[in-house]
Amino acid sequence: MSRVANFIVSTLVLAAMAAAPANGADLRVFVAASGWGMYADGPSSWLAGGFGKLSAGSGSDGSAETLAALDLQAGLRINIGPNWAAFTHLVARAESDVSESGDFGVTQLWLEGSRDLSGGRLRTRAGTMFLPTSRENVGELWSSPYMISLSALNS
Repeated sequence: MSRVANFIVSTLVLAAMAAAPANGADLRVFVAASGWGMYADGPSSWLAGGFGKLSAGSGSDGSAETLAALDLQAGLRINIGPNWAAFTHLVARAESDVSESGDFGVTQLWLEGSRDLSGGRLRTRAGTMFLPTSRENVGELWSSPYMISLSALNS
């Protein structure tokens, strides 16, 4: 089974596990997909020792190179009552020039517990996560709700 198929199966299994949560639970599913393609018949890439500016280029006169990439992301967040939450963020990526099978990975997987205290709230999170240091990428799946493309600031 390919890695992209593993990604799809894992996402479906996680969604099925959360399909019947306990009373008072809140389930959120996030999905993002992107892709690009390139046809280059210019000089060889500078990465391959040529003078071309792109990552693709022709190997010889009269030839061309075609590249493509696909990126799929899925996130699942379950809020169980006011004090418990769990989250997973899965990524699958396939590139035509890197490998035939693509790559699959878990970017974030955490469990969070919180408790109201006098004058505040205590929150504890355990697992693999991005620390909340970015002021730009605060949306779902590490995205930005403020703009289409990200700036060089705070990256």
